[in-house]
Amino acid sequence: MSSCIFYLHSQNVVHGDLSGSNVLISGDGRACLSDFGLSTTCQEVSSASQTPSFPVNIRWAAPELFLEKEEGTPTSRFPSQETDIYSFGSIMFQVLTGKLPFHGIRRIAQIILLVSCGQRPSRELGCDGETIPDVLWDFTERCWQSPSERPSSEEVVRFIESVSQLVV
Repeated sequence: MSSCIFYLHSQNVVHGDLSGSNVLISGDGRACLSDFGLSTTCQEVSSASQTPSFPVNIRWAAPELFLEKEEGTPTSRFPSQETDIYSFGSIMFQVLTGKLPFHGIRRIAQIILLVSCGQRPSRELGCDGETIPDVLWDFTERCWQSPSERPSSEEVVRFIESVSQLVV
């Protein structure tokens, strides 16, 4: 999946709605992205005729999609490569724990408030009942940093490749 994100970003395409439900697993175990309904090119995003879109999958959405600089002025009106990376971190959380981000909270408004105030899902035990390895948790948290501090999609690919070599 990380190579899919890298490919999209290298073509100046932003998925805009990454979540666990948009990752499909092929028969050979390969992760594939689906649901490109909110995908845009960087050219489209810069067009003044575009209207901001509200993220559909709130639990995976980056905080800048919810915040405003001043009344009525969004900080980030559109999904971006950085918001895709934030969502990738939330997918990592889901894969590592087997739980949805903010799984204990049912009210979407509460999740938006928490994320907007800087809250992120807490570190939990992995699906296997063991502690999530630091290297995986630290990278997940990097994906949740401020937009300028998030890894690029190229860094995500390199990280996943290096970790998968350790696991195999």
